[in-house]
Amino acid sequence: MISFRNPHIWIRYLAYVSLTAFWASLFLDAFELERPFSQSTNGFRILLLGWGSWHISWWANPLDLFSLFCFFDERAEHGILTALISLVLSSPVTLMFLPAVYVAYPYVENYPGEFDYVMGYVDIATFGTGYFLWFFAIATLTIALILKVRNES
Repeated sequence: MISFRNPHIWIRYLAYVSLTAFWASLFLDAFELERPFSQSTNGFRILLLGWGSWHISWWANPLDLFSLFCFFDERAEHGILTALISLVLSSPVTLMFLPAVYVAYPYVENYPGEFDYVMGYVDIATFGTGYFLWFFAIATLTIALILKVRNES
């Protein structure tokens, strides 16, 4: 039977849930771009190529990774600030004010097999399950860090 008496175990479980949710978000669609692209993009592609778009929300990934290292390295108080910044950068409110994403996608011209790369800023049409799972992972890690620091003091 699971005991609720040891909060350290539950706080560690929250960190594992955050890590699992982050990895699961990599395989799901994060967003769909507006026309003419109308193309959904999974989280793994965004993680690898997102730095090139210079969209500020991508920087939540390295900050979240640093917060995760701080959590497991027993320096949770150092990770709280970066986790909070990561949470703000990844929030839907931030993405509503900064909706444009710089993309370079292959665009089919008149003939099949001939591609031209279109580069420019395109608005995000809809957010997918991967985005919301990614945001959940960052929020869960932030809560775990706050609870860990609060429990240790």
